[in-house]
Amino acid sequence: GTVHALEPQPSTFGLLRVNANRWRRHAGIVLHEAAVSDHAGFGDLVLPDPSRRNDSLSSLVESHGDAVVQVRTVRLDDEIEDQPKVIKMDVEGSESAEIAGGERCFAGARDIVVEGDYPSPVTVELERLGFTIFQLTRSLAKPMLVSPSAPVRRRYEPPSLVATRDPSRASTTRNLST
Repeated sequence: GTVHALEPQPSTFGLLRVNANRWRRHAGIVLHEAAVSDHAGFGDLVLPDPSRRNDSLSSLVESHGDAVVQVRTVRLDDEIEDQPKVIKMDVEGSESAEIAGGERCFAGARDIVVEGDYPSPVTVELERLGFTIFQLTRSLAKPMLVSPSAPVRRRYEPPSLVATRDPSRASTTRNLST
């Protein structure tokens, strides 16, 4: 299948391009230098304070940053012609806009991976769309999906959630890629 990677932050997009070039012989990777939104056009991307050294905290919504760069915004449904099976969301507070601009993509997707807490506005929206939410954690042997409200010991990573249309597939110990 094809992997579509959308990234608006200029320096992070540069790193994405380098990494994608390393993997091009293994998979079809299409890069899009754009922010996913509910409208096509342009938007102000608030960049994090450079002293925080985390470009992944860039946001189209209000943030604690002092630099702003104008970026292209796209609707997922307009940008991606094929139907994605899996969508990974990491849009720092713009999840509702991503879903609104990607109704077709989300309607046909099998699984959604999103960082965040449960419950939240994005998990409520995904449940409304027919997804069942699980918390992604790991054991010594493999990744595990557990109830989104189960207490899980985390070290330094934010919580990851998997929303699926087929909870029986997710609740087994099979590989999630099947």
